[in-house]
Amino acid sequence: MYKLIKMNILFLDDELNLEYNKYNISIKISSDYNFIKINCSPKLSSDEIYEYILNKDEYNKIIFSDKKEKFDIKKYFNEFNKLFKDKKVIIKYNKKLYTMKIIFQLNKDNNISLNFAKKFEKSISNFDFKLNPVLKYQEKIFNKNYASGCNSIFDVYINYLDAKSYLITSNYENCVINIISLENNSIVATLKGHKIEILSVRYFFNEITKEELIISSDKEKTVIVWNIHDNFNIEFNCNIDYSQNCQIYSCIITNIQQFNYVITSCYNTESYYSQKNGQKDQTKMYSLMNKDFIKNVYNTETNCTRYMLDWYNENDEDIYIIELCDDLISINNLLKSKNYCILKSTINNEEYLTGFIYKNDETEYLITGSWNGCVRMWDLYEKEQINYLDTNNCELYNIISWSNRYAIISYKFQNKIKIIDIKYFEITLQFESEQFSEIKCIKKIIHPIYGESLLTCSEKGDIKLFIIDEI
Repeated sequence: MYKLIKMNILFLDDELNLEYNKYNISIKISSDYNFIKINCSPKLSSDEIYEYILNKDEYNKIIFSDKKEKFDIKKYFNEFNKLFKDKKVIIKYNKKLYTMKIIFQLNKDNNISLNFAKKFEKSISNFDFKLNPVLKYQEKIFNKNYASGCNSIFDVYINYLDAKSYLITSNYENCVINIISLENNSIVATLKGHKIEILSVRYFFNEITKEELIISSDKEKTVIVWNIHDNFNIEFNCNIDYSQNCQIYSCIITNIQQFNYVITSCYNTESYYSQKNGQKDQTKMYSLMNKDFIKNVYNTETNCTRYMLDWYNENDEDIYIIELCDDLISINNLLKSKNYCILKSTINNEEYLTGFIYKNDETEYLITGSWNGCVRMWDLYEKEQINYLDTNNCELYNIISWSNRYAIISYKFQNKIKIIDIKYFEITLQFESEQFSEIKCIKKIIHPIYGESLLTCSEKGDIKLFIIDEI
């Protein structure tokens, strides 16, 4: 009687130990898929240990280490299958996703399935995708009436524990957050906690502790943090003490010395700055561990924050909070509660909606997109604008990093997506399609089937998948 062994995931460089009859078998695959090592004790022969190296370009071939001979991979596994009475072995390798599946078919009902995957040690936003993408519409994933927030109305992540890709969406009708598996576009979890329209959902990955969290905010200024590894249990639930006309369009989690902190900022829906509420409506810092208020970060010139992100300054090794507001960008030292700089263009009420940190060998930059279609590049160390591009479109809602040289921008009322060459600060590609209508948010993702892909979310809540081909 064969023992059925089902493995959900085996990460590369980890070792799997199996017991079959009198044999103890260990299997290990290296992190770059160059090396498969199979040890058997007692040995299948007195002088052989099965160590194999995969040829990078020819995955159907292997090298027998001591004899340095090439064998067909099926021939090799026929040797290994002697342990399983010559049952069939199937190997499936996905080069795009760095995954491998080895299936030992024992009989009609039983098999051993080993799934190998590479651990993702950083957020998807930090991955470099193809330099010259071509967007090909694939399918509509979801259709719901989403919240009216800006570019944080949905997010994506690859789970560190199972190496699978997921989509995080907010639902306007019943104020819940849906977690959708991109393997089959099915809802795997529904997060309940908000009582009114959700404005923002964002994913956070702690690269030190490997924690994975989701932070969300709603129209009543409630911020909730959900722990992905703890069955999405709520770790933080707080109604932030802002004035009546304020809403939280953006909130983040940042890490300082392995401890996580919640940072919130507000947007005044009346679009004015009240000196009376200036102290109350500051950017606020909370301890995620102790679940308590720590301090106000800084009294900025405006309380109309559209989008927020954190920045680790490599020069002074401090954490800074970058707030994109209606007519300025405020950068504040988090620990010292001190303003670092105020960035402003010559255009009044530009309304900065979106941005990301761009790094090269020389310095670090902030790339921003604004309501009037302007893309700007700011030197974070010199505290000044160094590049400017008018894309001739209004309501530029989203700009994301695509690779170490390119960015992608989308518009609300234009059926267009454009690609910017950051080095020369010019538009190099443009895609126009009805499928790009009313886009409010875009995200890149490593799809479990198609690899590098782009997800878009429209004003109506349509989430669409675009496959990335290369020119």
